[in-house]
Amino acid sequence: MSKGKYHDRQDLGFILWESKVLKVRQVNPDFQDKLTLRLLGFDSKMERNF
Repeated sequence: MSKGKYHDRQDLGFILWESKVLKVRQVNPDFQDKLTLRLLGFDSKMERNF
C-alpha cells in the first residue's frame, strides 16, 4: 500500500445529480497507471468507487 504516495484528491467543483452521465478522460498519453474515481457524498451508503 502506498499510504498516500502518488494520491491526488480534488474537488471538481460540481454536483452530479442522480441518473446524470459523467465523462472522464485522461489527456496524458504517457500515463499508464490505473485510475480510481471516487464519488463521495454526505451519506456513505451512496458513495461509489469506479
